[in-house]
Order: sequence, then C-alpha cells, then structure tokens
Amino acid sequence: MEKGKIWFPTPESEEINGVKMSPDCQDFIKKLLVKDPSKRLGHVGGVKEVLAHPWLKSINPQDLLARKLKAPVLPELSEDKLDINCFDEEFTQQELRETEVPIDWQKKVDDNQELYEGFDKKQ
Repeated sequence: MEKGKIWFPTPESEEINGVKMSPDCQDFIKKLLVKDPSKRLGHVGGVKEVLAHPWLKSINPQDLLARKLKAPVLPELSEDKLDINCFDEEFTQQELRETEVPIDWQKKVDDNQELYEGFDKKQ
C-alpha cells in the first residue's frame, strides 16, 4: 500500500475479508483524515458538523453525547490488565519507545480527571 493513500475494500474484496463499508462511511473517514486541518470535517462547525454527516444520520446526537447508545461491538475482556488480544499485531509487535509528555499537557489531564469518569465501565 502506498504511503499516504487510504485503501477501502471493494465490493469484490468484501466477500474475501468480511469488511463492508458504505460510500457514506468511506466519505466520513476521508473527511476526518484530510491533512489540512482547515479543510478537515469539523473545522468549521465543530462536533455539530461531524454529527451532521450522512453516515451518522441514524444516530441521535443527544443520546450519543449522553452516552445512552450501546456500542455495536464489545470486545471480550479478560481480568488480565495486560491482555492485548484485541489489538492488531502490527501494533503489539512494535518496539517500545518512551514518549515524553510535556508537563503542561499532563497537568491538563490531571486537572480534568472528572471528564473521564465512567469511561472504563461496561454499559
């Protein structure tokens, strides 16, 4: 695959790998991946612009923001906090590198922990 190109399954390849992706879904992904942030989906109208995309037309934005929607796929989780079976080997086989986080970024995370409450709970 050429670097920087987005590949989507064709109708012929859907049957081979089981992936089905509608034209609206492909358009949504392409618009989120635009390199120029000023041209990316959501730049002009924020979350309202993103939620107005045709691919998301069946989603009630209020239910989404209130976290009332059930996830379409729930992975099987084990008790082992180090279990990585839900991640692609492309990522789990990479060499580990330490990432340095700027202190001001870490402070923002530390100061806003309440925003993350409930994200680790099953619905």
